[in-house]
Amino acid sequence: SYGGIPASAAAEGYQVHERRERGLPGGIKYIVYLAAFAFPARDPSLLIAIGGAYAPFMNNKGDVIALGEGARDALFNDCDTETADQLVAGAVYQSTASFETPTTFAAADVAVSKTYVVCEDDHALPLDAQLAMITALGNVTVIRVHSGHCVQLNKELVPKSLDVIEAAAGYEGLAKA
Repeated sequence: SYGGIPASAAAEGYQVHERRERGLPGGIKYIVYLAAFAFPARDPSLLIAIGGAYAPFMNNKGDVIALGEGARDALFNDCDTETADQLVAGAVYQSTASFETPTTFAAADVAVSKTYVVCEDDHALPLDAQLAMITALGNVTVIRVHSGHCVQLNKELVPKSLDVIEAAAGYEGLAKA
């Protein structure tokens, strides 16, 4: 979910049209958000966007956040028990700066095409929050899936996820998705 913030920020100055204006080849032509924070405006930090407090499954350890009790259900609710336990055990810290630093380039600033994959059974980024971001963004292709937070780990939905990404990369049309 956090990945939507750096994905949007990374597009600044590197979208195809921006590079073309500078006489440069290539560039970002499409962004796919997977149950991600896709802010409709600049400036809010992730912490402000989620209500000013860390989620109950996050343990603030000063400069970093560790996964705590409840992370398994929040992030991996539709994974099998063994996989979910391995993912929680192998999780690394995330910096508090990633939560507390205001965004300088948001999803709304991204001019290239965007697809947002809504994970309807997400326990970390609730459905209503995902839909609110999509509504505020406007021009975005929406794909809804019955998945928890990590659709890329849902074995039944991996083919659909790949179809969406391949469509964004210019392969098959989004009709397959």
